[in-house]
Amino acid sequence: MVSIDNGRDESIFLTVNVEEGKVFLEDYAQARKIFTNDEEIALFIQQAQEKFNNELDMGKGTSFIYGWGGCMASLNEYENPNIEYIPIIFPDTEKFRISNYKKKVERSLVEKGAIVIVPQKGTKYLAVIQRKNKKRNLQPFSRYISQNASCK
Repeated sequence: MVSIDNGRDESIFLTVNVEEGKVFLEDYAQARKIFTNDEEIALFIQQAQEKFNNELDMGKGTSFIYGWGGCMASLNEYENPNIEYIPIIFPDTEKFRISNYKKKVERSLVEKGAIVIVPQKGTKYLAVIQRKNKKRNLQPFSRYISQNASCK
């Protein structure tokens, strides 16, 4: 979010495509109220992309909230050579058979960057998205993902 001092606050919201790691701006009309030309807007997006690439590591010290109105957003699973879906697998223990406990753990994992995946066939599952060109820190999920998944 950006604020300017012109007597009123203006905001710009950038969106990140989590799967691809691309930052983009959806509301150019709002950006034009703040920036004087398209070059400034492009520079702003470029700087946000650099910040995302170099400073943010989904799953390490950063919370990501998906969806609107408290809903857990879901992504349709599709063939994408740039990403890998790493399923979250909960242990079959007494604790995890208690639905409220499992929901709390799921919400915690979603805040750390997990997301509900909807496959073309089969049932929905909670997973971590790993971009192949920029590996993310999977340590916060290590208890719930396969040991074959690469943790930084």
